[in-house]
Amino acid sequence: MYTAQPPVVATATDTPPRITPLRVLRGAYREFGRGLPYEPDPLHPPLREYLRDLADLHGVGLRAGFDLSTARRTTFVEMAEALVPLLGGADRPMDVVALAHQAPDADFRRSATCRLNDLLPGSPMPFAVSDQGSAAPFTALRLAAAYLSAAAGPRRALVLAADQADLPYDVPLRPEHRIAGDAMAALLVEAGPRNGGGPVATSLVSAGSVARAVPALLERLAVPLRSTFVVLGPGIDPGAVPDAAGGAVLVEPGMPCTGGWVALLDRLARGGLPPYAALLDLAPGQGVLSLALLDLSGVVAETSSGSHVAVPTEHEECVS
Repeated sequence: MYTAQPPVVATATDTPPRITPLRVLRGAYREFGRGLPYEPDPLHPPLREYLRDLADLHGVGLRAGFDLSTARRTTFVEMAEALVPLLGGADRPMDVVALAHQAPDADFRRSATCRLNDLLPGSPMPFAVSDQGSAAPFTALRLAAAYLSAAAGPRRALVLAADQADLPYDVPLRPEHRIAGDAMAALLVEAGPRNGGGPVATSLVSAGSVARAVPALLERLAVPLRSTFVVLGPGIDPGAVPDAAGGAVLVEPGMPCTGGWVALLDRLARGGLPPYAALLDLAPGQGVLSLALLDLSGVVAETSSGSHVAVPTEHEECVS
C-alpha cells in the first residue's frame, strides 16, 4: 500500500478531483556531516548484536564491510533537534507532525516522532511514513492535510522529510538511487478551505507512460500553471511542463526524500517565485508518480548548510 489509501479505479465518466493548494507558512532544511560514531555505544544491549538480529529478521543482513568501530551516522532524532529551532514559526501549538523517510533510521532505538512530539508545542499527533521511496514525503503531506481539514482550533502541521546515507544494512536500490548524504527538510503548513481533492495526487505509471501522466496530473491543478513554479524529480522530462512560471527545475539524484523540498527552499530564499509551487516526483520501484501543490504566498524560507542559516527577512511580514 504505497500511498496509505486504497487505489481509485476510474471509469470513462469519472472526472478526477481538482488538486488544491496547501498553504506553507515556513520552510527550512539542513545538511549534516558524517555524524556521531556508532561506538562506543551509550545504550544497551550492545548495538552490534541489536542491528544484526534486526537486519536478519527482515532477511537483509548487515551491509558488507560495515564496521561499527569506524562507521558514523546522524540519526533522525539528531536531525530533528537541529532543524526544529530554525523554524521560528514552530513555537505555536500545532495538531500534527509527520516524518517521511525512505528507510528505517540507522539507529532503531530512538524514536524521532516521539522526540518531535516532545519538542513541539501542543503535543501534536506524530506519525511516520517509510518504505515508499520518493513517494513518502507526498504521502506525509497528504495525510497531514487530511487530518488538518477535520481538526478544530489551530490547524497547523509540521511535515519533515529526511535522507540518511550510511545505513548498516543493504537497501535494495539501483546505484543511481543511492542516497548521497544526510539531510532533513521541513514545511510548516496550515489548513485552508477544503475543496477539490486536496493538495496531493498520485498516479500509478509504467516507465513508458510517465511523459503522458505528468501533463494529465498538471491539468488537474486548481491554479494556473503560469502562476506555478514546478520542481521535477529525477527522470521526469522538463519538456512536459513548458508553460510553468519560470520554467521547471530538475532535481539531481541522490536525495530522494529531501531533494525536491531543498530545490524549492533554495529558490524561495533567492526570491522572485510565483505564488504556487508544484512538486512532482517518480518512485521508480513502485511506479508511483506524485504531485503536491503548495501555496507559497506567505512563506519564509530558511536554508542551512551545516550551521549557517540565511533568512530572507524581506518576507517576514508575510507570516502572521
